[in-house]
Amino acid sequence: MINFKNWLYHEEKIEVINTPQGDYCSGLSLNVDLWYDPEKSDFLKVKNKEILIDSLADAAEYGNMKVFDKRLTLYDKNPDSGFTYLIVLGQSHIVIHTWPEKGLLNMDVFTCGTEGDPYAIINWIESKFPPLHKKTGQNERGIRKHIQHAAEKLDKPSDIVQPEKIS
Repeated sequence: MINFKNWLYHEEKIEVINTPQGDYCSGLSLNVDLWYDPEKSDFLKVKNKEILIDSLADAAEYGNMKVFDKRLTLYDKNPDSGFTYLIVLGQSHIVIHTWPEKGLLNMDVFTCGTEGDPYAIINWIESKFPPLHKKTGQNERGIRKHIQHAAEKLDKPSDIVQPEKIS
């Protein structure tokens, strides 16, 4: 079990960035499924995780993002299993989930503000690990009408800008 008090205390020691003003909480979320031949996707396995993990750090840099923290989650002791990996970026994150037995790499890339480029991050990974098939979802998140500072509360649905309707 996670000791949240210690975990939160540990996290407070990590470099703190200033909250930007304006639409600091707006951003772009990309959800990408990359499909590979299960017989040729050893980089999705725990025993070869460094191959993909190192490329994710390079992708973050290529996307103009600073890495603040990393977390690896293993689900069992089988070296051929998949894994989950989280990279906490300056005002954003990358999360991957791997299923080597299916040849699937699922990536969630969220960048807040205008500093980073989530497309560049995805493109970097695709260039290093060209998939057989790709499915991408995109979502603009957190765009606010009037919020200028993190101390202002967002309690009403009317505080969120509604996307234009497609006609």
